[in-house]
Amino acid sequence: MTEDTESEHLPNAITSWRLLKKRQRWYRCLDAGYLSLKVFLLERFLHDILFESTSPNLLREFVGDVVVSDDNSSINSDNSCNRF
Repeated sequence: MTEDTESEHLPNAITSWRLLKKRQRWYRCLDAGYLSLKVFLLERFLHDILFESTSPNLLREFVGDVVVSDDNSSINSDNSCNRF
């Protein structure tokens, strides 16, 4: 197994994401127990990324805050909420 220099090794985050996908239901489910479990699994996944990642870029890309172009320059996708 080879990895790029830009990719990170995130074993716990990958495991958490697989568990989240394994528990996913086919259609929209509004059952309180299912939604509670889904929130817990999403929190666990984001927690693992936060602690395993060496930079915030992966998490920012996940939430859609940064778009990275080919020349490695980043562009904020939406700054409207940052204006006062």
